[in-house]
Amino acid sequence: SFSFQRWGFAGKYFNSLNKLKISSTDSEALSVTTLDLKYRFTPGVWTRDETSGLLMSYQDIKFGDFKSPMLGGGWFWARSMPRVFDDFLNWFPFMRYPKWVDMEVIYYFNSMNANVTLNSPLSVNFHGQMLWSKSVFGEAGFGLKRYAFIDKVLNKKAELNTFYATVGLGIKF
Repeated sequence: SFSFQRWGFAGKYFNSLNKLKISSTDSEALSVTTLDLKYRFTPGVWTRDETSGLLMSYQDIKFGDFKSPMLGGGWFWARSMPRVFDDFLNWFPFMRYPKWVDMEVIYYFNSMNANVTLNSPLSVNFHGQMLWSKSVFGEAGFGLKRYAFIDKVLNKKAELNTFYATVGLGIKF
């Protein structure tokens, strides 16, 4: 009863299209790999059953000479779109489909590189999906990410605070 329909896994990869300016003469690309292991407090199926739970997250950041693998933990929540917002969006005929929202908060507390000290990196994400069919969906989201760490060997500090928005199409298989 503690494992049936409770575990989930998510993987994400981000690579900046443009290089980020480090100084007046240098710029570097940012790439981030994230792997999350989620545990639901109540059993169920994603996009069907309301849930909340805990998650463990591994994040590996590469930014020029900086390489910072880290572990973190957090909380997530997911449910169908609250009725007040769903009723409003359903005024538009192309929006009259089931909708699903989720939120997660992750704080990274453990550097896996002894030469790197973390400076409160975190991730807060709110995300919504419109389920057009059993396998096709549209999505939108926004969030806040903070990448911040100090490399003692390089004697350099990296800090990037971002507020972002996303839109996309997806296929479940």
